[in-house]
Amino acid sequence: MVFGLGGLSFLGTSGTSVALCGDGHQEPRTAGHPWYTGRRRGACHKLREPGGSAKLAAGRGQSRRALPGRTKGNAMAAIRSRTLVCLFAALALCVLGAALVQPARAATPRAVISLLQATRVGGGQILAVPYHSWNHKARYATVVLPADYAPGNNEALPCIVQPHGREASPLGPAGRWGDLPTADRFMVICPDSSGRRDPENSWGVAGQLQDIADIAGVVESSIPWVHIDHQRLYIVGISMGGQETLCTVARYPDVFAAALCVDGNANMAARYKEFPKVGMASSQRLLRREVGGTPKQVPWLYARRSSTPFVGTLATCGVPIAIWWSQEDQIGYNQATTQTGYLYSQIMLRNPAAPVVQVVGTGPHGSMLAGHPAAGIDFLRPGGVWRTKPATPSSWDYRSWLGDVSVYGCRFITTPNLRKMWSVHMDPGSLSVWSPAPVAAQVPYASSLPVPAVVTVNGIPQSLMPADGLLTISCPAGVTTATWPVG
Repeated sequence: MVFGLGGLSFLGTSGTSVALCGDGHQEPRTAGHPWYTGRRRGACHKLREPGGSAKLAAGRGQSRRALPGRTKGNAMAAIRSRTLVCLFAALALCVLGAALVQPARAATPRAVISLLQATRVGGGQILAVPYHSWNHKARYATVVLPADYAPGNNEALPCIVQPHGREASPLGPAGRWGDLPTADRFMVICPDSSGRRDPENSWGVAGQLQDIADIAGVVESSIPWVHIDHQRLYIVGISMGGQETLCTVARYPDVFAAALCVDGNANMAARYKEFPKVGMASSQRLLRREVGGTPKQVPWLYARRSSTPFVGTLATCGVPIAIWWSQEDQIGYNQATTQTGYLYSQIMLRNPAAPVVQVVGTGPHGSMLAGHPAAGIDFLRPGGVWRTKPATPSSWDYRSWLGDVSVYGCRFITTPNLRKMWSVHMDPGSLSVWSPAPVAAQVPYASSLPVPAVVTVNGIPQSLMPADGLLTISCPAGVTTATWPVG
């Protein structure tokens, strides 16, 4: 159902809701999860409405001392009676609260439209698309479309996914593109944020990154007449959005055609220490609550939300990446030595031929893109031609802690939620895996090759039968090298 107000629209759903993947503390839903629907990354799917359970908060115990002038038995009876009354009252409040949840959803479109009415997008149109985040929270993605995009004039468009910054909303980045979506024929999707504990600042939690990677498919399924060219799908972000841009590309290197990070962060442990130096000491408390402790207490959790540990993936994935940061930024800190400037230098050390560029500019935090959005389009569309998704590289690196990962047609299954990350280096017909736990690596095997396949694992030949075009190679904990015929 689409609600309209002037040039603004709100897309609503009834009965079912489109939801995104990802569940748990740090790890998104995988094949073993009861809500997993066998999704193909980038494609959308529907899940049940997130269930809720009524929780009765137990009050403080009352004194069992007999009241003056009463017997102990009468006092206990009075206490039990009051306890039952309190329990029934609490139950009634829970039932009433559950009844009010659904009407609140129905009233949400008016609130969202009111917010969108205050956001002016020159010559364009914007929609608010509801979805359920990785942790089953109701969220809205703001979609910016060309002014004349409608059924009958709805070709597949290039699409920019733009996660928002810290303490911000999707409406801010959506309103900065002006009339460019209409003039240059592209759309922008700004998903909302949903952290592990912080409802506004996700700071690169794994489920949020999966939401970002899936949001284009969710929008297509929610609005049947909107079509996205997934070969021309881009990700752009400022500040926290820039941090999540780099982390999303490192996690899903085969989804986006190009990425642009502006005044983002690449090392969250260093960022935690830098907050007081830029007058943001209160953000340390928010980050501790969201991540689960300080960098000294849980260093592995901060590494998961940083892009520096995944420099190998960014250097070998072949995705064009632009890293912009300002020398006059009063919010960012130590960009050249600890954050995205340092990340760029590490990428160049790993692979000098990587299609990664750095631009060091001037101006306040985020202004390099917010004040000059056309410059961002120039990177995504050099020479007037939109970049397309690069082909699968012949050699690539990947690193993760997740228990089930699919990338470039390969699948890696190991113990989930490892503190130490596992890593893989792939070449044609060979792989090298390092992991603190055993890994099952599934790699493509052409049907024209001999069966059974002779696979050499750590110098020992093995005969393996492919299944569904994949060879499953068992890699013990530690370092494993394997080779197989490629024809």
